Amino acid sequence: MSLPVAALMYQQANNHWLRKLAHGRDIHMIPTGDIAAVVFTTELLTQLRNRGIDLDRVSHLRARQDAKLLGKTANTKYAAQQIAEQIQRWLPARATDPDSQHEINELRNQLAELRQRTGKMPTTMLHLQDQVNPAQVLLQLPFNGPS
Repeated sequence: MSLPVAALMYQQANNHWLRKLAHGRDIHMIPTGDIAAVVFTTELLTQLRNRGIDLDRVSHLRARQDAKLLGKTANTKYAAQQIAEQIQRWLPARATDPDSQHEINELRNQLAELRQRTGKMPTTMLHLQDQVNPAQVLLQLPFNGPS
């Protein structure tokens, strides 16, 4: 069976990358089994290309700003790591597992009892008040071994 490459491409014969290849330009493929990754990276690269952003220049500038100047490929990888960290910040904090959540609830109840008994918050527990991330509360408490 013979199948033209254009039949496999988005926008078929009008595909930007296929036109580059037809004109003798190098193109590079990114293998992935995840269509969301293909859509995301294709759109990201399209946006960068349309805005005239040179990734090599951006990578070099970012590495220089952070005093991490390395080789061209290493600079590019460093810039990609910085972008990945930024994207990761968009995600909500990970939910804690049920066992940890149960322990957190028990500790909160113990803290409420201590507050009620003393009429104020114990000095050693002040840093636990109004914590947003329950996992951080667990990390701040002393470990007394299994109960």
